[in-house]
Amino acid sequence: MEDLGRMHATEMYARSLAVGPNGKVYVGVGTQQGDLVVFDPATRQHRSILPEGLKGAKGWSTVGVSRRSDGQVYAEFGPTLMRIDDEKVVRIQSAPNRPPLKLRDGREVAAYGRGTFALKNPRTGEVAERTFEYQGAGDMIFVVGTGPRGHVYGSTAMPLEVFRFDPSQNRSEHLGGMPGGEVYSMLDHEQKLYLCYYGGSVMNLYDPARSFWKFGAGSDCNPISFGGVGDGHLRPRAMIRGPNGLVYIGSEPPYGELGGAMAVWDPRQNKTIENYRHLVTNQSIVSLAYEPRSGLIFGGTGNYGGGGTRPGEKEAKFFAFDPVKKGKVFEAALVSGATKYPATLAAGGKVFTTVRDQLLVFDPARMAVVKTNNLPGAQVEISLGQQRSGRIIGLTTKAVYEIDPANGEARHLATSPVRIACGFALAEDAVYFGSGPELWRYGLPAIPAGKADSRRE
Repeated sequence: MEDLGRMHATEMYARSLAVGPNGKVYVGVGTQQGDLVVFDPATRQHRSILPEGLKGAKGWSTVGVSRRSDGQVYAEFGPTLMRIDDEKVVRIQSAPNRPPLKLRDGREVAAYGRGTFALKNPRTGEVAERTFEYQGAGDMIFVVGTGPRGHVYGSTAMPLEVFRFDPSQNRSEHLGGMPGGEVYSMLDHEQKLYLCYYGGSVMNLYDPARSFWKFGAGSDCNPISFGGVGDGHLRPRAMIRGPNGLVYIGSEPPYGELGGAMAVWDPRQNKTIENYRHLVTNQSIVSLAYEPRSGLIFGGTGNYGGGGTRPGEKEAKFFAFDPVKKGKVFEAALVSGATKYPATLAAGGKVFTTVRDQLLVFDPARMAVVKTNNLPGAQVEISLGQQRSGRIIGLTTKAVYEIDPANGEARHLATSPVRIACGFALAEDAVYFGSGPELWRYGLPAIPAGKADSRRE
């Protein structure tokens, strides 16, 4: 194994590779500007061969290369199709099909899936199906959330599979898959569950009362898919219930772009009714909370953009959005050098937000931080919530902690025996999180008698 160096000085993605009949290697590069690079194994030199005047635009900022059935290498850059003759690039109108995957003996791969594949004999047309017997450790859990009837739901990452855990039965159930990479956020709504996944921040609604899983856009599907929530949304990191029954979704932007977005989703129509791109200039929206006394939506950003970009801003921001005025009314960097505010919660007239291993208590009336506490480790994304009893629970990568709503003090509850990779499902007696392919539960200590009622308005 040998490192042959960067094929581009600034671009971060070598998305595709193809070897030509001359033995040279062609590299499709992205995601901000896009480039076509040839690498010569004999000289170990590389250079760009993208024709002058071809530059990436929104939606097509990555070059794709492939070797087709005629043995030549072709490149695609948005609507432009090119044939590569050694190191000369010729624009064309059409290209041969991509050849099928083949084994050395000539058999073709007719189909493949999770644990299955099919081989076709091109001489006889016979197709033989095969099954892999290998058992892996399990899919990585990417997000965990609370759904209808107090059940815990979760999504794995690449492939996207959705599971449900019933605490009363102590039983897990695999529900089914969706075509995205992973669910980024979920929200319990009227005994149904919104699931929003990467890529494209695609919104879906699952009804547990319908005892089947059939992904699609039709009325006979469950979950029903409504498509993407709007421009600027790729990774829907935050989803909350806001005023007037509306749902607010905050996202990271597409590959090669800066400036995420916040969408307002109407569950009555199941569509986006407002969308705010660049609500915070060049930043992603990574956490949200609705504070009812002020009537404002508070949120935290990440100072980064989509894959393949470099931050355009020095530090992340904390902001307030007025749903009535439909605009931002506050923005500030609460902590110098912060790259993101990964979890935000409103409770008792205060807003709690996090930066690294710090908990900030923010006063909406004064629009200022009134207290800063240390946390037992770095905060886990979207893993801060309040029980019906009023108790506030959060997760760091190595511990469970509790916040006193009255004074904003953080108290360490337990150290996890495994790394806490993702959350966050909060029940009255336990908190659930993911670690690798495993779902973990921590049983919360009982609230002393007489304190529960005083903790929540």
